[in-house]
Formats: sequence, structure tokens, C-alpha cells
Amino acid sequence: MLQTSLADARLYFASDASQILNAQEMVSKCYNKLGQHKKALHMQREVFEGRLALERTGIDTMRAAACLASTLVALGYYREAKAFAFEQHREAKDVPKCEQSCIELQLSFAIATWKDPGASQDDAWNAGKILDMTYGHSRRVLGMLHPATRKVREAFREFIAADVSCAYFMCASRVFLDDIKNLRLS
Repeated sequence: MLQTSLADARLYFASDASQILNAQEMVSKCYNKLGQHKKALHMQREVFEGRLALERTGIDTMRAAACLASTLVALGYYREAKAFAFEQHREAKDVPKCEQSCIELQLSFAIATWKDPGASQDDAWNAGKILDMTYGHSRRVLGMLHPATRKVREAFREFIAADVSCAYFMCASRVFLDDIKNLRLS
């Protein structure tokens, strides 16, 4: 159905690049949900480049950047994801009403940092700090049950489970621990 929407956008709205990019973005998100990250990656690169051509920095561009960074992480392209998410997060901070994309870019940066096989213990420690900060920010701005906050919470839990040596740092994050207890997420 989404492929049909994309084909229709290309046929009926050929002169409206934004409509085509919206349809491509929806198809790429669907590919990601299905675990077909390689297919999504190619399309998301096109969407991001198209958004950059239309509007250097805007909500749609930052949303496309967040999707692209997340896919790079899902594919295990950690170094590229880390550099890209860092650069785009700096841009997103200056875009009004772009909080969710900022949070998703920070999340991608933190995950790429601690999952990178070449990451040092200091890198992992810093990733933990970023996850802690991002979770608190997401919870305040988007709410405890927002899907983006849930993603950060799950990444935070995975980080704690994977890196026992950094777990003592996480105990300082009372908000996170209270949310786990209150939401019964064991």
C-alpha cells in the first residue's frame, strides 16, 4: 500500500518534491519496521539528501536525519552513525519544535558510541551519561509513555545489561530506576 502511495506521488505530484519525499520516508520506515534495514538505508539517504536540497535545516530534514542515524545503528555502521548523529544533533538543536528528532539523534549517537567494537571504557561511560541525560530530557519533553522515550528507556536497559562495569553509574539515575519499577518493566 505504501509502495502504491509512493508510485502515486511520483505520478500525480511529480513537481512536488516534498510529497514524494514524504511517501519515500513512509516506505523506508516500513522497511525498518520489517527489519529490512538495507532497503531502508538507500531510501533514507535519498530522503535526507532531498530534504537538504529543499530546506537546509528544518523539522522535516531533522526527522529524516534521525531516521537515517537510527538505520545506520541498526545496520551496525557505528562509526558513520556516531559522526552523522553528532553533526545533525548540533544542527537540530537550533531548529524550533524539533525536540523528538534531537532526542532520537542523541539516542543514535549514544548507542553507536557504546556498541562500537573499538569503543573504550571512557566512551562507554560517556554513552551512559548521554543515555541518562537523553532519558531525562525525553521524559520531561515528550512524556514517560511516548514511543521515543520508550526507545531511550529500552536502550538504557540494554546498556546497563551489557556493560556491568558502568551499571553503578546508572544507579544515580533515580528517574530511570523509578520508571522501571513503576512501569514493571523487568
